[in-house]
Amino acid sequence: MNIAIVGGGKASEIMINHFSKEKDLHVVGICDLSETAPGIMKAKKLGIPTYKDMKEMVTRSNVNLVVELTGNEKVRQMCLGLLRNDQDIMSAGGGRLMCTILDAITHNTLRIADELHNLTEQMVNAMDIVDKTVINIKSILIKIQMIAINGNIEACKAGKNGAAFAVVAQHLGELVNEVDSAVEQIVNSSSEGHSVLNALKTTEKNLREEVQ
Repeated sequence: MNIAIVGGGKASEIMINHFSKEKDLHVVGICDLSETAPGIMKAKKLGIPTYKDMKEMVTRSNVNLVVELTGNEKVRQMCLGLLRNDQDIMSAGGGRLMCTILDAITHNTLRIADELHNLTEQMVNAMDIVDKTVINIKSILIKIQMIAINGNIEACKAGKNGAAFAVVAQHLGELVNEVDSAVEQIVNSSSEGHSVLNALKTTEKNLREEVQ
């Protein structure tokens, strides 16, 4: 649907911002006498044609819907007089209601993005602690493994007298392997956690871009 907007106030800026992201809704023109009206400036930024002559815009062959946002009855009557049979008009009341809804969607989307950001930051901090803890555990395991290896060597040197110590050293090595296996599971879970964090960050970015 091709839309022409009459009135360049804040409501038109909100409408243009949302419609520009919809593939089936196209703002093909906006009319206002002021070059610095919010909607006019937004339209120029997006390459949307701007007009001072309402008739020139409304009578374009590709316009399907005229949105009248001025609230001026005289302007509305002029729009009605320019409409073809295949064109429709949305009054200022309907247009402003739509903009109020769109604005609420924007604020709610940004609120969700902020909450998602805070949650992500908390998860990042938690994941950092996990990663640092894993590094420390691995460092300790290496030291314990060295103790177990040296214990086995000394037990061999001691012969029968070192048999008991050899059993302890072997058991210690087995415990190290069990802990190491558990740590690897944590590492794998941590990797998955980082992937989830990246996905959350991407989602937050997309949400913000959607309403900018």
